[in-house]
Amino acid sequence: MTGRLEAELIGVLGDEGYLALVEAVGGQLTYVPKSASGTVLAGQIGDAYAELLSASYGGEHLDVPLSRPFRARQFYAQGKSAKDICNHLTMTERNFYQILAAMDPEEKARGQFDLFDRTG
Repeated sequence: MTGRLEAELIGVLGDEGYLALVEAVGGQLTYVPKSASGTVLAGQIGDAYAELLSASYGGEHLDVPLSRPFRARQFYAQGKSAKDICNHLTMTERNFYQILAAMDPEEKARGQFDLFDRTG
């Protein structure tokens, strides 16, 4: 069920919106108001994402997953270090590297820096 809900929520919010949601309320049973404008949820994830969530799940309680693998991949793509990601997500480095090993090569390449890039 969690994998299906994760996929549904990513479909509704996109990667960035879903990341905002799980960072704010991951692991919590969360009420989605029918109208999100000015609500606590809107303050946590932004008005636009809260409205999208309300349009699909308004009036429901969602058991928002922690989605550590998704979050780890997103943070990796943002260029964050393994140590920072593991500390933030309270996961072991071994678990983090298992997640990386399961990524497709193109996705993995987006998070890697060019060792010889002299522009930054």
